[in-house]
Amino acid sequence: METHIREKQEQFLDLLEPHQAGLLRFCRALSNDSDTAKDLASEAILIAYERFENLRDKTVIKSYLYTIASRLARDERKHAKRNTTYEEASSVEYSGTAPDVLADIHLLQEAMQKLPEKLREAVIMFEISGLDLNEIKEIQGGSLSGVKMRIVRGRRKLAKILGVRESEKKKTEAVSHEFNSIAGSTIL
Repeated sequence: METHIREKQEQFLDLLEPHQAGLLRFCRALSNDSDTAKDLASEAILIAYERFENLRDKTVIKSYLYTIASRLARDERKHAKRNTTYEEASSVEYSGTAPDVLADIHLLQEAMQKLPEKLREAVIMFEISGLDLNEIKEIQGGSLSGVKMRIVRGRRKLAKILGVRESEKKKTEAVSHEFNSIAGSTIL
């Protein structure tokens, strides 16, 4: 019995390890807060471990983890709607990034929260977490073209919310890149 538990733990940890950092970045982008992201990722990992024996195809662990985290975040947002949220501009930890870039990142985070849930998740999974289209399709369901459209629509709505014009596209891409690196480094 004890050997079986140890083998289960080792197999789970071996499969989890290559996806853990990406899961944390995904949770950070979903929650917009480092502590909440860590809690969300931890809870998703715990649930995945508890249900690991029920997972038929162990190779889909990545989409399994992201799906659990996505559902947990969705449930948390439903409960949080009843409470007033408190966000500080200092929620992004200092990483040597210029203050004006941090302000842009904060605006980007706020704009991301205004996107419809499916679009926001698709953009986060593709742009921040680096999942490929097929992985997003597994997590969100639907068709491959549906995933592509959610990403395109999410980008367009995000640009509209931010008031980005075509000439400012490169600046926004630079801020998005900076956001990706900070989102990953602040929770690791």
